[in-house]
Amino acid sequence: MEGRLAELKGQTSTSLKELKDTEARLRQVNEQIHYTGQYLANKSVYAQLQKSKNKAQFRQENSAKIALYEAALKFLKGKADGGKLPTLQTLKAEKGKLLEEKKERLEKYYSYRGQKKELDTVCANIHAALGLANDRPVQKRERVER
Repeated sequence: MEGRLAELKGQTSTSLKELKDTEARLRQVNEQIHYTGQYLANKSVYAQLQKSKNKAQFRQENSAKIALYEAALKFLKGKADGGKLPTLQTLKAEKGKLLEEKKERLEKYYSYRGQKKELDTVCANIHAALGLANDRPVQKRERVER
């Protein structure tokens, strides 16, 4: 039983690491979606600036939108690494896939965690019933945000 418990601990920690990696990638995709939307929403204002005869006045009147556009452009160029940026539809499809993957990994993690908790209790009860010293370390609580 101790061997199975150690195996479950390993599976639980591996599953938790995979879940955290998926959540990190999801945050990156959400940030990219945000800036892509900001870029597209303010692209027309920037195009108007380029065509404007009085650029200084136009920039002053639309400074907030132009600043948002330029910030989004800078972020997206940093992510592009010289390549082509993914479209908004591609990013949203990837987000959907990552959300599904996160759900599956969360279920897997909770399954392993539940099995580990159950087996830990069984082992503790066996040790107590046999009068053996419980030399196993006390389990710290793991917390996962949904």
